[in-house]
Amino acid sequence: GLRVADRNAIYYLGCRNRRKGIAVGKMALKFRHYGLYRKIIALNRKHSKGLISLRYAFRLMFFFSQLEEAERKKLFDAALMDEGLAQYTSALADQGAISDTAEAEPVLSAIENAMPHRRIVRCEISLSEAARRIQSRKAVARRFNPGLGAEELEKRLRNREKSLNTVCGYSCDLKLDMERPIQESEEKLLSFVRQALLEG
Repeated sequence: GLRVADRNAIYYLGCRNRRKGIAVGKMALKFRHYGLYRKIIALNRKHSKGLISLRYAFRLMFFFSQLEEAERKKLFDAALMDEGLAQYTSALADQGAISDTAEAEPVLSAIENAMPHRRIVRCEISLSEAARRIQSRKAVARRFNPGLGAEELEKRLRNREKSLNTVCGYSCDLKLDMERPIQESEEKLLSFVRQALLEG
């Protein structure tokens, strides 16, 4: 049968336990990705000064390394993840927006070259719904500083949307409207996955 991995299987690939400190240490040993790491940090520092987005920079670097290793070693036939490369790349900009594809191209092209068979699915929701979901989370799980007021949060979300438009404009294979009935999205996603598996 098919060997299918989820996000956790990729994220903790090769780690002795599920502590992220060990995972980050493992990432530091992969010097062959040093050039990409520098591009990711440069893009992050240009558009952000906060520690939250820096967390996403390291998460993107590590996640890319794990995905590249899994693909290079043919460990799985497919990996289905609820968040990943597009989301982490757009999250590099915390206080501004990645509005020019040329800015993100060095990072995105390196990812594309390393993983030519990847597929990116964009799940779209309104800004008001995104704000509601963020505010309903515990502070430690939020993607933005929990002390942000409603106006500043909306501004950050608009910037994040611009960044995601830039990233997905470079490479996006399917869009889903998450405010439509869930069955509709499920059918579209399952059909998309089946086709992707047939295409290899």
